[in-house]
Amino acid sequence: MTNKFPRLAIVTGSDSGIGRATAELLATEGFDVGLTFHTDEEGIRETAEEVARRGQRSFVEAFDASAADAGSVVDRLTGQLGGLGVLVNVAGTGHSNRVVDLPLEKWREVIATDLDGPFLCAPNGLRAT
Repeated sequence: MTNKFPRLAIVTGSDSGIGRATAELLATEGFDVGLTFHTDEEGIRETAEEVARRGQRSFVEAFDASAADAGSVVDRLTGQLGGLGVLVNVAGTGHSNRVVDLPLEKWREVIATDLDGPFLCAPNGLRAT
């Protein structure tokens, strides 16, 4: 990684999977990391512990990527970090239904989480730097 931006990052959905792995890698590379979770409090605690084990600071916020105010979480974390160099929108959801069997309500939840969330967060995070 280059040093052309502040070593301050936010990773949405960092309580498990790709989000956790990304947060841990960024911490290994010397980044302080803002972490978000939706419902997995144990998972986010484990991620925060791994960031600390790598010698970096972390800040944790609950996050609903489908909420209209999702960007405010990025703004709060940016303030806690003291800036922002990297924003990684990993938060997402899924389903196990075939698309033809998917209720409209579930479809809208997936779209709101997977597409609206990053849209709502990116402008706020970029504007804060």
